[in-house]
Amino acid sequence: MNEDSILRSGLSEILKGYSYDIENDLYIKHMSLDDHVDYERVYSFFYERLKKRGVESSESLIERAISQDLWSEEKDVKIKDLLELNDQLKKTIQKSLAEDMKKHAKKQLEGSYKEYENLLDQKYSITSSSIESITDKRMHEYYIINSLYLDENLSQKKFNEKDFDEIEPEELFKINKSYNKYTEKLRESNIRKISIKGFFRSSWDLAENAYHYFGKPISQITYFQTNLAANANIFGNIFKNYPNIDSEDPEEIIEFAQMRHEAEKQKGKNRSFMGVDQDKMKRAGIESADKSAQFNNAR
Repeated sequence: MNEDSILRSGLSEILKGYSYDIENDLYIKHMSLDDHVDYERVYSFFYERLKKRGVESSESLIERAISQDLWSEEKDVKIKDLLELNDQLKKTIQKSLAEDMKKHAKKQLEGSYKEYENLLDQKYSITSSSIESITDKRMHEYYIINSLYLDENLSQKKFNEKDFDEIEPEELFKINKSYNKYTEKLRESNIRKISIKGFFRSSWDLAENAYHYFGKPISQITYFQTNLAANANIFGNIFKNYPNIDSEDPEEIIEFAQMRHEAEKQKGKNRSFMGVDQDKMKRAGIESADKSAQFNNAR
């Protein structure tokens, strides 16, 4: 399938509230807030059971790693600092008009993000066997198992709660793999792309709000529907405030909107547009970009 077909199929599944696993003839219900009302009860059940078995906490494992020089408090501070730096660099990339500054920030971000990911991997290698990590994993598996149905009306579950502990690891692995495969088209980047597509916006823009679009209270819509609505509102505001942006890439649209915002702030301040990618300026819908550049070059 081409990208548009994948996105149309993804939108169809979001609207239905489920994905279909054709290989196993199963329906994967998309989770909503209502499906997580028992989160604390289930989490406490798994947590307390592991605690009785003597599984250690993340804090204990980190403390031991520090005592053995396998980790340090400085690395925790570094993770926090890198996270803040990454956010700053992303804002610079989005807002900056000068292409050289963008490229420099992108190069910095690549190195900073790699270091950040490396430190997180190191820390996870220490805490992966903690009571918190194992409980989180079990919770993820629990909700996947509870999302599987035998019918499209989502009335007959494949497994009941008592079955959960009896599922063999090999079968659980296959279920996880299948779930990931059939919900892959609903990843964040694709939902963003759906939210700007004409086949979605033509109907979304006619609706007064998410309630009218999905036909049910916000508290009952799925997390995928919530994500789609949130992105639709974000890009709807961009299209309203910054019309004539020439792009079908969500990230580029956000970048162009930030560029427009910065360019508007500079109007009347006699600031130069030298070093700015003129094609990007034009596609971002920034007026007189070429004239400004010509004027500054003539000087």
